[in-house]
Amino acid sequence: MMKAMARPRKNTFESMVKSRTVTDFVRQLGNIAGVSMTVYHSDNVHREVVDEPARISPLCKLIWSKGWVDRCVECNKEHFAEAARKRHSIRYLCHAGLVENIIPVFSEGNHIGTLVCGMFLPSPPSEEGFQEFLGHNRHMNLDPTAARKAYFAAPYLPGQKLDDLMGLMAFFADYVCQMGRRIESLEQAGQPDEFTLAKRYIEDHFREDISLSQVADHVGLSPAYFCDRFGKVIGMNFREYLQQLRIEEARALLAQTDQQVTKIAFACGFNGLTQFNRAFRRRLKCSPTQFRRKVTRTKNKLAGRTKQ
Repeated sequence: MMKAMARPRKNTFESMVKSRTVTDFVRQLGNIAGVSMTVYHSDNVHREVVDEPARISPLCKLIWSKGWVDRCVECNKEHFAEAARKRHSIRYLCHAGLVENIIPVFSEGNHIGTLVCGMFLPSPPSEEGFQEFLGHNRHMNLDPTAARKAYFAAPYLPGQKLDDLMGLMAFFADYVCQMGRRIESLEQAGQPDEFTLAKRYIEDHFREDISLSQVADHVGLSPAYFCDRFGKVIGMNFREYLQQLRIEEARALLAQTDQQVTKIAFACGFNGLTQFNRAFRRRLKCSPTQFRRKVTRTKNKLAGRTKQ
């Protein structure tokens, strides 16, 4: 039996930060909320600013310019670890008294990075708030004039708007978790090369009318053996894995585009609208149309508050 050649492993973190899905999301979020998002490696140190650097809080820039970067890193590591341990997003006040939203991103059960959105003022900008900020950070010896300029230019979001923002981040993190196999193709320990290659082939061709026999032939295995081993190695059978990829792609298109539902169904590899609706409802407990309406309401709600 011919052994298939496996492709080299991808860098998980690099795959995520270079993903078009990730960059498009943070750009849209930045446009709506007027903030920047950063993606940190799971080591909680290395980072990639995947949105406009100009959106970074001016207070953060001022604090970093005064040599307090290490303190920021320590604060981040502590809370990033907490979020990863709890496996859900958290909001906290940093050492400088600014609000930050963080959400851990997992793929196939592995913590691959952390999304960070902030820093926000904890209350509407005011003279009283500015004096409180100065007092809280007197140890930094910030220049009052520079600090005042940065403070009144820093972003602020009211509580409900922060909740909506966190909701969007949570939705996106869930999407990234579901799309993990496509974003960075993490490989299970000891997984045979044939099934690593099979997964990648399916991920490249799931929009097409592919069959189990076609994939088995691609990796040099008999259909019967491939069918039996695929479920044991991957954790789900071939049909389930294929449908999962198609539904995940459909979710992204429903949330990010205005394409007709029927067009999305065929673009994701389904043979018809009925089949698509049935599969979508089985996995997400709602129809594609209901899912799109929910996402649209959330986006409009956040955008409306941003204009206030």
